[in-house]
Amino acid sequence: MICRPPTVATAFVLASSDLLWAFRALRRPAAVAFVLLAGGCLAASVGPAALSDDPFEQALLRQAIETGLVFLLVPFVMAVHRFVLLGETVSSCRLWPSCPRSRLLFGWLAVMLLMLNTPLLLDALAAASAPADPAAAAASMSGASAIVLPASAAVFVFLQYLVVLLPAISVDAPGATWQNAFRDTQAPAGAGVLAAMLPVLGIALLGALPATTGPAGAGDALLGSLGAGAVLLVLITLSAVTSARLFQVIADTLVKPVLRA
Repeated sequence: MICRPPTVATAFVLASSDLLWAFRALRRPAAVAFVLLAGGCLAASVGPAALSDDPFEQALLRQAIETGLVFLLVPFVMAVHRFVLLGETVSSCRLWPSCPRSRLLFGWLAVMLLMLNTPLLLDALAAASAPADPAAAAASMSGASAIVLPASAAVFVFLQYLVVLLPAISVDAPGATWQNAFRDTQAPAGAGVLAAMLPVLGIALLGALPATTGPAGAGDALLGSLGAGAVLLVLITLSAVTSARLFQVIADTLVKPVLRA
């Protein structure tokens, strides 16, 4: 049974506390997630450049690596959601591709990641198709880059209306649909949520894996990947516990059965 909803302010205080409790209760899954994130950082920063010189092809390869990493992280994200909302703890995170809950959570995480990366993919496409003339290429890239930041910000804000869908899926909420997530987030409590911490931050930073490591020698790349993996683990876990607490605050239609005609 889902706990009695706290206030918005209390939810964020609890989220900070939940971060520490989640790491204590889910030590082994968190360790597995750290290894996956560190390996993903290394693969995303080194692999695309080693396989292709084309900026757009590199961006597509990076997207494929990140999507695969999201698939592997689904059990951990779900475990955090269920720990916060249901008090459930697990000693390991196994992949169950046949589980509808796992498939649905992966699908939405992959969609969110793709939406967040779409402006960067378009920027890479512009770089790959830039004119040979240096002046014309610089002008083309400047125009494309000017669009990336506002487009990324717009997608980031848009996804705030969907983020509570993730914990709803993890706990098998009867009304776990994107329409209900939008409806609940647009309620008065949702306005306070949007002004507070952005729980989709972890997903956004997951899409910036190469930027967190950067090109370097083998030793530096490995150390950078380990550091980036640790930072991403904290941010993704914090995003998961925050979205779970927000679900407690604003979930209304999400916890009601969907009426079908």
